[in-house]
Amino acid sequence: MDKGVSVMSKFHWITPNWRKMLIGVGLLAVTVLVCRVFCFFTTAEAVNIFLVGSLVLVTAVYAAETAKISKSSEKSGNAMQEQAENTKTMLEEMRQLRKRDFIFSLNRAFYQNPQFTKVRAAIHKGDALLEEDGGPFKREDIDNYLNLLEELADHESRGDVDIESIEESFGYFLVKAFHNPHVRNHIERVRREEQDERYYACFMRLAGKVEELSQRGTQPDETQS
Repeated sequence: MDKGVSVMSKFHWITPNWRKMLIGVGLLAVTVLVCRVFCFFTTAEAVNIFLVGSLVLVTAVYAAETAKISKSSEKSGNAMQEQAENTKTMLEEMRQLRKRDFIFSLNRAFYQNPQFTKVRAAIHKGDALLEEDGGPFKREDIDNYLNLLEELADHESRGDVDIESIEESFGYFLVKAFHNPHVRNHIERVRREEQDERYYACFMRLAGKVEELSQRGTQPDETQS
């Protein structure tokens, strides 16, 4: 009894098309055997008929199963593609959210620092900056200001924030510092003392990109003239 149940359980796992094929082969064998008993065929003819018939049945079922698998694979592929697109969209939304968070945190650090407010005002007016040049600030004050702009440039180069957001939030002050002669003199002084031309190079590069972007935005559209 257990053996019979085991056989039926294994037979149950065969796909419907292959079960039909096995039944068809069995019926074909019985038919050929009956015909052979009544001498409709010779033994060799009966064997050939059985083999050819079986081959036809197997070929037909194999083609049907292949088409079924292909259709299933196509559906699975479409589902995977849809899932990949959804994942891509979600990652892009997360990336944009991260960019907004970076801009928000840098914006707060830049605009809510009272000392930075004073430095920005002095740069805007073109006044002397450092105490040694007759200005109100220590070197540390100007370095801290420029270091924040360096950090901003670093985030832009890594793709944490895009240049358009930087131009919108910090563009004016970046360009003002970039062209300010007192800021330029300070940067050159630091580079000479440290014997390293890389000091504040990222800030200079970013300011140049922002200025170029701003100039493109203010140029008239020649296609409409």
